[in-house]
Amino acid sequence: MIIDKAGDFLIRLGRYEDGIALYRRAASRFPDAAVLHQGLGCCAGHQGLRGEAISASRAALALEPDNQKFVNDLGWSLYQAGSIEEARTVLERAVAMDKTDKLAAENLRICMSSGKHDHRRRAAG
Repeated sequence: MIIDKAGDFLIRLGRYEDGIALYRRAASRFPDAAVLHQGLGCCAGHQGLRGEAISASRAALALEPDNQKFVNDLGWSLYQAGSIEEARTVLERAVAMDKTDKLAAENLRICMSSGKHDHRRRAAG
């Protein structure tokens, strides 16, 4: 929990490279902590490390398969990597899991639109 709070602080400051270093070490030391994988995915996505963002998002979701935020994060990472069809399917699931989540709905709308990359992303990791 303390590590994730430190990572959130780095994310809020836009210090994604430092966040990646923190989350990589933490996730390898505490591989069963889904939030650490989620934080790594967030930072990696902001740094353009699409493969690592997807892998980290998949790891978080494997640990907490019913976590709607993790589903949304995976969908957005897939979208940013250009895997539009898979992203659409995952984001549809995120929206179905929580119809009140405006971010998931917006991510799905962006994905279903022209296919242009829009780098809007929630700041929390």
